[in-house]
Amino acid sequence: MMILSLLKNAINEFLEAGRILDESDAAYDDDALFSKVLYVLSKRQETAAQHIFARLIKNLADRQEKAAELEEKVSSLEAKLEEGRNEFSKMGQNNYEIFKLDTKEPELISNTCAEGDANSDGYNDILIAEYSWDNFTGRVFFFYGGDDIDFSSPDMIFEGENVMNLFGNRPSVFGDVNNDGYDDIVIGAYGYNNWTGRVYIYYGGPDMDNISDLTLDGEKGALCRFGQGIAVADIDNDGFNDVVIGAQSYDNERGRVYLFWGGETMDTTADLIFEGEGYPEGKPRYEPKINKMVQGWFGRKVDASGDVNGDGYNDIVIGARYAGDKFHGTAYLFLGNSKKDMDAVCDYAFRGEDISDQMGTGSKFFDIDNDGFDDFILAARYARNSRGAVYIWWGGENFDGNKPADVVLQGEPNSNMGGDYVMCADFNSDGYGDILTGGYNYPDIDYQNGRAYVFYGNKKTLIDTDCDYIFDPEEDTKFFGFSVSGGDVNNDGHIDALIGARGSVENMNNDGQIDILTGANQGDYCKGKTFLYFGPFVTEDIQEEIKTQQALVTKIEEELSDAKQKLEDARKFVPYSAAFQDVFEGLPESLNRFFTPELEQLQSETVASIRDDSYVLHEGIRENRIGMSDIELSAYIDEWTSKIDDLESRDNRNKEQDEELETLKTQLSWFEKVKYVPPEERDTKKDILNKEMTRLRGN
Repeated sequence: MMILSLLKNAINEFLEAGRILDESDAAYDDDALFSKVLYVLSKRQETAAQHIFARLIKNLADRQEKAAELEEKVSSLEAKLEEGRNEFSKMGQNNYEIFKLDTKEPELISNTCAEGDANSDGYNDILIAEYSWDNFTGRVFFFYGGDDIDFSSPDMIFEGENVMNLFGNRPSVFGDVNNDGYDDIVIGAYGYNNWTGRVYIYYGGPDMDNISDLTLDGEKGALCRFGQGIAVADIDNDGFNDVVIGAQSYDNERGRVYLFWGGETMDTTADLIFEGEGYPEGKPRYEPKINKMVQGWFGRKVDASGDVNGDGYNDIVIGARYAGDKFHGTAYLFLGNSKKDMDAVCDYAFRGEDISDQMGTGSKFFDIDNDGFDDFILAARYARNSRGAVYIWWGGENFDGNKPADVVLQGEPNSNMGGDYVMCADFNSDGYGDILTGGYNYPDIDYQNGRAYVFYGNKKTLIDTDCDYIFDPEEDTKFFGFSVSGGDVNNDGHIDALIGARGSVENMNNDGQIDILTGANQGDYCKGKTFLYFGPFVTEDIQEEIKTQQALVTKIEEELSDAKQKLEDARKFVPYSAAFQDVFEGLPESLNRFFTPELEQLQSETVASIRDDSYVLHEGIRENRIGMSDIELSAYIDEWTSKIDDLESRDNRNKEQDEELETLKTQLSWFEKVKYVPPEERDTKKDILNKEMTRLRGN
């Protein structure tokens, strides 16, 4: 009764949905409804179907078990890769090549950059600044990226205009300000015109030259050091990169920052101005006896390389390393917006943790945890007792800059890690953003050889604060790690590292005179150098290990996908069981052995034929109703007919021979019934359902 009730319920549902007994053929084309009815119909003959579906059920169970095993194996492998990634990478500390550009005495290297492609050839190009050239006029070397870069001969040299311009002393950057498909070059000279400052823009392209296409000048009469900080990025999301320029000394070192909207014809007048904080009330300027606070230097560091809250607009961070009563330092974050809605009101201010931390000496935006949102990174070179520290806040739609940093990376003792430069890229090619920064004062103030550190990114839950890779300089190098940059200069798919060592002389108090730094070398001069390291930064054996593991994961994933597809195919087959049962109704038990091994073949062919609007098989030589080869089926029929004739011709058969004769006749009768069905006699889906419902109504 229960089976009959289920069947009637299914039929009623089917009647309501498609009026199955009416003239509408549309209902029969709906495989889902047809399958539903056939599935319920199959319940009435569970015993008869058992011998056919036993193999199928086992296959399903086997496949499900195999899928579970594969899924567990893949999960285990992925976990192994996640947990082992840092261990693999740590071992790669000798897998690099070094190129160096030695400057002529007494010149110094100040900064490097490899984050742009001026001729759009797919190779990142390189800028190396030599700010002390020709009595601090300054110049910048330009090298086209490629497979074989000749560092002995720059492809182009950009030069400052006058003595004490310090052309290139602050970051030289790339960015396409006129949206022509070529990265342009932006170089600052904050000493120009008695410290007023000037910024030069050179348009990139196949015919780029060293004559500036556009110059931006600091405010007249203001000794503001315009060009001390430079950033190029698309703030308003209009397709043109905008230019952000800091002037740290504006208004007695208070500082000011200028935003110029990019465009085909860029204006030389600032479109928006950001103001630094003022002196404490009653102490309007630096005076050693009454006001020992050096003013904020708002704008010495600027960056606009990312979108921390995922709203489609790049954000601006401005560093003021001396802001605060006791040199805590502050970084100010301004969330980007359209030209119409962008303002100069600070959204978040990040103050240093302790006295003299100088928060904001370095800054960057980059997606460290690969979640689709740029994260916010700040450096404070004197934090944690001059170790230096790099702070990370996770980006996201609900970014909150009022809470403490999510991750803090701490430098070695006295290293001043973080310095003025933080570079982010995927240095070990694992899909996560990594952090490259220098500790130019390592191991201490007496030696100052310097170091550079790489911290590998990872998921929020897996990232750690241990340094994963260390670059050490040559013995005669000073302030290695003073500047860091990176890019794929040889176009091999891996990020390369560019690390500058400034050298051992500096105009410490900006009085125009070269000061010799004392220390272990007792004033000995040490030239500035730039080092290029080709990535990725893992050893060859570890690279092979990772490739092997990744290949294994890919193989297992393919096997898993194949197993899941087989499961799907098997599940699709189950609802059509009624068609099988109609075909095999009356199958003698003695014939079970013929069809169990053929199940998978019957499964695929029967499903295919049902979709062709017929539940019988009619492909090639398989024109019988059970999917067996006609030749094979005929051979059985001939064999059994011969045996039957032989047994019937015997006058004195025993009991076993009589039973054998009856079995053979039953088998022969059933085979004769299914051996061939002409196309015009083959039942369609509609025929199957109508027959079943006619029978049920008769009951």
